Amino acid sequence: MINFLLIGDKNYNLQLVNSINSLVDNFNLNYSESTVYVIHKNPDSFKRYLKYINYERVKIVKFKKEFRVLNNVKKSHLSEVTYYRLYLDKLLDIKEGFLIYFDADLYFMKDINKYLENSIKHMETNKLILGAVKEDIITKLNIEYFQRLQFKDKPYFNAGFIIFNIKICNEIKLFQNLRTRLQEIDFDLKYWDQDILNSVVNGEFYQLDEKINSGVDLTNKNPIKGDALAIHYKGKNKPWDMQYAFDEKSIPYQELHSQNFNTYHLANGLQHPLKLIKLKLSLKSIFKIIKLRVINIL
Repeated sequence: MINFLLIGDKNYNLQLVNSINSLVDNFNLNYSESTVYVIHKNPDSFKRYLKYINYERVKIVKFKKEFRVLNNVKKSHLSEVTYYRLYLDKLLDIKEGFLIYFDADLYFMKDINKYLENSIKHMETNKLILGAVKEDIITKLNIEYFQRLQFKDKPYFNAGFIIFNIKICNEIKLFQNLRTRLQEIDFDLKYWDQDILNSVVNGEFYQLDEKINSGVDLTNKNPIKGDALAIHYKGKNKPWDMQYAFDEKSIPYQELHSQNFNTYHLANGLQHPLKLIKLKLSLKSIFKIIKLRVINIL
């Protein structure tokens, strides 16, 4: 059994719809009888968006306040929901099979059926706890920080796409250990729950191909990789931000949003007028915009 999971709050309702529909378009959910779980801080705000999702088995789960254990996210672009994954054993009644988590700023671009089938088969055969994409994030400049995390010199993964082997996770009490580790931290985390996950897993994960979680940085000129199965808009700069909404690398997201809502997704421009000054429109972007019928400023 393969199920899927996303996490969000009222500020990410549109992105959740877009991300789920990109999954629907590129994975045979009906054949696998999968459930798409959405752990949500404000579930009532998301319910009205269910009509835009092209799949029926979507289950909204409200995060319980009594579980709340937070490290400092006030200085970042993230909210407290980033830590909700540490409570999966308490929030979801799943005892076996595989649970695939992906961020709401990750969008599937191509068919992923065969890739997931092969990856899960390998993980099941070798009894591996989780699969994720390795990320080279540890340098000489931050080695002291990772030593404080008790993270040894082993591979580090990006937590934007994770395949959890639920049976093994439960056997070794992974989520309980994650919460315990978070309670032990008395300093601000740089990469929040991702650091906690890596600190506990400590390099013992199945390394997935980068193409299933292909990072996109809107601040540089590097193009989206042609073999990407899924693109992940990492960091604080997003394709719906006014400053980057018309960037060529934002086009896949804007086209997806247009298919779902018949609008262009623009946000944060009114709150941050200086971003308007920095707008750069390429000819390709302009033609793409013309093809979209309505521009919606949120």
